[in-house]
Amino acid sequence: MGAGPEGTAQDQWVADRDGLSSVLTERWGEPQWFSLWSLSLRAVEGGEDIPEPWAALSAYVPDVQVWRSDGRWIVLGIPLGAEDLPFRLVAAVTDVDPP
Repeated sequence: MGAGPEGTAQDQWVADRDGLSSVLTERWGEPQWFSLWSLSLRAVEGGEDIPEPWAALSAYVPDVQVWRSDGRWIVLGIPLGAEDLPFRLVAAVTDVDPP
């Protein structure tokens, strides 16, 4: 994390994510890290139809923490370029497996 206003804001987003991640880890165990970069590349360059919510997530979030519980995925991440977005932390719950 860098110095300056952008670094300070991003530090806060990481702290928020890590705080929520700690709570989710207590409930569902250690998360897996899942890179979404390759999904974005597969959609853009290969024209692959990536299912939602993974397609939308891969457009903004480079990687996510995921937990699996009761047939669902719990997803948590920080969007890249979040200073231009109305949200700073992304959470999703889905029964669609990561592609």
